Amino acid sequence: MTLNEQIAQDIVASIALIDMTDLDSLVDTINTVRAALHNISPFRTEPVDFVKWVRNTTVYANDYNPNSVAPPEMELLRVSIEADGYTQLIVAMPDTTTGAKGSAWRSRRVKPTASILK
Repeated sequence: MTLNEQIAQDIVASIALIDMTDLDSLVDTINTVRAALHNISPFRTEPVDFVKWVRNTTVYANDYNPNSVAPPEMELLRVSIEADGYTQLIVAMPDTTTGAKGSAWRSRRVKPTASILK
């Protein structure tokens, strides 16, 4: 077994010990591990190499979005997200401004984050 394979095996074993009952602590731990991996990643210059999870209460809409969604379609979107979750991320800038002012932004609170603990 190579050193890298042993390190990967040790990391996987350590992950099993993470406290899954405290959502804030769990998210902080995941973000810390992802950031450490990002620092050594050969893809660290790619924008999707490090996805940092943040609370939806810290993200706010931008001032410009030309899209509008009619109420019936908005309800369909809400039902779809409730059933299937988000299929695309709501991307935010480091200052937590998001480009999603339209339907994705308005529907962002449909499925509670705590569902990841199931």
